[in-house]
Amino acid sequence: MTADVLNFKDYYSVRFFYDEVICGYCGKDTHGRVMDRSEKVVCTHCGGAMLEINSSDFQNVATIIFSPEGD
Repeated sequence: MTADVLNFKDYYSVRFFYDEVICGYCGKDTHGRVMDRSEKVVCTHCGGAMLEINSSDFQNVATIIFSPEGD
């Protein structure tokens, strides 16, 4: 009996942006990913940090509001 070894790095993440956005590092379209217990959103192509939040700056709750650049 053999089994495939799963790379948990691929499974403990969620998509962050509903619509694709342009990564400021590589210029590619991405939904961004947040890894389990991470404090940053990273590009799915280059791994560049798109958003970093230091949990020690907040107590229990944080609200993030994004506005289009043209506003």
